[in-house]
Amino acid sequence: MDFATALRAILRQDPDVILLGEVRDAETAQVAFSAAMTGHLVFSTMHTNSTVETLARLYDLGLKPTVIASALEAVISQRLVRRICPRCRESVAPSDDQLRMLGPVFSDAPPQFCHGRGCPDCNGTGYAGRLPICEIFPPTPIRPAPRYFPGFVFSTGSSSRRAHSEKEPS
Repeated sequence: MDFATALRAILRQDPDVILLGEVRDAETAQVAFSAAMTGHLVFSTMHTNSTVETLARLYDLGLKPTVIASALEAVISQRLVRRICPRCRESVAPSDDQLRMLGPVFSDAPPQFCHGRGCPDCNGTGYAGRLPICEIFPPTPIRPAPRYFPGFVFSTGSSSRRAHSEKEPS
């Protein structure tokens, strides 16, 4: 029994929500999107580097753009970054290269830059715990689709992960 066959057996039980491990092949993608189009809420993972890359990957797996457009509710991409230790956190002046990487948006009021100097609580690393950096991509009727996804629309609200990862939350 393969993964797609097991997924079909699960669908015969008519669940409201399906938690699917990972979409790795065309058959699994087709079954998952068929389930989504028939009213099931399907959650799955896919190894890509960004939210937009997920759309290209689904297309590469053989899904038609119209199927992707009608069944996809949102794509969420996440990275985990190290959190600066709150006990030894201290402000530092940003270098010119760091400010240049942030771009003109932050030229008037650059964000506060911090680092951890190291303490017994963080074992001298300057970091304690991790923080998720998420990119959420909801298909919306704001921007026309690229030529590979006719009928699909993209939100203009997606912003660079780098800009968010450079600044530390308050």
